[in-house]
Amino acid sequence: FDSTEHPFLPMVLEGCTLPYPGFPSLHVLPVQEASTKPIKLNCFGSDSRYETFVLTMMRLPEMPETATLASNVLGKSVFVNWPMMHEAKVVGLSDATGEYRLQAAAPTKGAKGGGGGGGGDG
Repeated sequence: FDSTEHPFLPMVLEGCTLPYPGFPSLHVLPVQEASTKPIKLNCFGSDSRYETFVLTMMRLPEMPETATLASNVLGKSVFVNWPMMHEAKVVGLSDATGEYRLQAAAPTKGAKGGGGGGGGDG
């Protein structure tokens, strides 16, 4: 196999059917480069003897504030558990400062790790 003569192209070839939403596919990953290298990958307790197919991912952008994410994704459908993608509904988000949960009316922020909600004077 000569990777310079037949390079890997991360694209769908003409005539291919796009996978069903949720079907495991490299198409959903931010692949920057694909190459074969003799990296001695430890597989089943011993180093591989042949070249290994290595994917280099693009650096992901900084995540927006959790409050911004909450207003954009709470209540929406997403795919989780790659590569066996399952559709899920986002009902909550959290970070070091607090939690955002889907309520009947609008997203609300609560204290992270706290006891039983609420608070207040009364």
